[in-house]
Amino acid sequence: MSKPELSAVREAYARDVAAHCGARLRDAFAAVPREKFLGPGPWKIAQPRRGRYFVSETNDPSLVYVDALIALDPAHGVNNGEPSAHAGWIAALD
Repeated sequence: MSKPELSAVREAYARDVAAHCGARLRDAFAAVPREKFLGPGPWKIAQPRRGRYFVSETNDPSLVYVDALIALDPAHGVNNGEPSAHAGWIAALD
């Protein structure tokens, strides 16, 4: 995916996860590349209702711009947290 396309995906993701948290937090989510904190793809993306992960088919970074946990070490339950939860907690500190 090209950088302009990925930027648009990141903007939409930021609007979604920080919808109730204000422009500054939304802008922060739009500016920070989540994939830099996850290691190389493909990624294991949580499906909480099913209690498991699915593996992304590719290493396209646009796949991680979802409001879901991404596994860092699934055997130990270590994840990159759910973005909307983090947005809410950070907003609550205001």
